Amino acid sequence: MKRVIALLCVITLMVPLLGGVAAAGSPPHVNSQAAVVIDYDTGAILYEKSAHTLRSPASMSKVMTAFIVYEQIAAGRLSPGTSIPISAHARALSNNGVLAGSQFAMAPGNHTVETLLQLIMLPSSNAACIAMAEYISGSESAFVALMNSTAHSYGLNANFVNPHGASRSSYNHITAHSMAMLVRTFIQRHPDILRIASMSSMSYNGGTQNQTNLLIRSGAYQYGGADGFKTGTTAEAGACLSSTAFWNGKRIIVVTMNASNSDNQRYHDSRALLNYGFAVAGSSSSGNWVLQGSTWYYKLANGANATGWIQDGATWYYLQPSGAMATGWIQDGATWYYLQPGGAMATGWIQDGETWYYLQQSGAMATGWIQDGVTWYYLQPSGAMATGIIAIDGVSHTLQSSGAWVG
Repeated sequence: MKRVIALLCVITLMVPLLGGVAAAGSPPHVNSQAAVVIDYDTGAILYEKSAHTLRSPASMSKVMTAFIVYEQIAAGRLSPGTSIPISAHARALSNNGVLAGSQFAMAPGNHTVETLLQLIMLPSSNAACIAMAEYISGSESAFVALMNSTAHSYGLNANFVNPHGASRSSYNHITAHSMAMLVRTFIQRHPDILRIASMSSMSYNGGTQNQTNLLIRSGAYQYGGADGFKTGTTAEAGACLSSTAFWNGKRIIVVTMNASNSDNQRYHDSRALLNYGFAVAGSSSSGNWVLQGSTWYYKLANGANATGWIQDGATWYYLQPSGAMATGWIQDGATWYYLQPGGAMATGWIQDGETWYYLQQSGAMATGWIQDGVTWYYLQPSGAMATGIIAIDGVSHTLQSSGAWVG
């Protein structure tokens, strides 16, 4: 079982910060034409460069589209398992090589909201945005109106003309500061987005679609504690990146816009600005997180490594017997827990591969019948959410593809 493998591998996926945390008070040189750093907790601006100038965000526009999808889920109009048809227009767009973005042919048949969200946030599918826009609002133009009214309601300086940002003739516009505040609002209202935004890849139509954000994927630009957010690249916009990372009890959000794409300058800028943001913001930690090699440890007042469960602020972490911070699935006694990429204990619904699990408020993986809102679900002994027709204690039950019990 993959959870056992994850535990036995002694997960140490966090990587060192680029050059260590910068000394506070010494902002780095930034190549990007616009940039901003904000403290997630307070919203305070820690660094800015042309942060209030309207610019094209390219595929960072998809952040607003995904945000509206989550708002619809919260309002009960959608669920992650809702089946969404792919129109001929959207399907044709998926093969349109003229538009920017990581495009590929959409698989035939309907797609779940969860799959479309992953396609939007990881490989940056334009067609997935169109499909969601058409389903939610009836047309792309009506959805664009919803994007603009949503931006206005949250005080964002933005104007959208399409839900994906990939047009070659008309462009979306937003300021770097407003993009950062949109990311902040998204995480505050719907923290589950970090589950998707932190994925390095997804399985789709018999293949693999990679995350476009190289701060997340293993490689030269991976950043310790990074768990989102979204790239954007067009000739008009240049190379753009919204990003967030959680480290030492703090979360920082960085947006860079219109960077030269040579040597992936947006990643150099974003890593340097994340370092600077953490240095300026300091730490809300009651202890001392220490990075040794590629592994995080929590030092107690006596200098020893903490082990087992610790609470830092409002967040729970698990330190293995070696002291290494765990991520992924762990088993404590007879109970399974899931630690997010930044180490924080997960609660609520999570998806691992193609399978959904539910973590109780204690973090413990649920099994058996659970009620979420007004809906009942059944979690198998492995924790996997059941679908279809299953027999439980000799009684046949029908569960929709979303897992919802119907009788």
